[in-house]
Amino acid sequence: MARQNRATRKELETVIHKIIEELKSLGQGFKAIDNYLGAYVKFKGDSVAFNDYLSIEIEKMKKEMETKTEQPAKGDVKSAKKSRYSKVSTPPL
Repeated sequence: MARQNRATRKELETVIHKIIEELKSLGQGFKAIDNYLGAYVKFKGDSVAFNDYLSIEIEKMKKEMETKTEQPAKGDVKSAKKSRYSKVSTPPL
């Protein structure tokens, strides 16, 4: 059998270092967006209304997540699993 080409330790370190740099860059971008949004809301003077709106939207999202994560009845577990895997295992046309 032919030997598989594996990445060397140095190559893995390089790739992981690049991933870490990208994650740091994304974090800085998110912080900048957060600061801009906060400054804009403060500029508009709608801080209280905006916070109320956000709390209402968060509650709506929590309710949606709870309904999506509810478990099916015990008799439906097997059929739910079958339907989930049948979508994945069907061959392409």
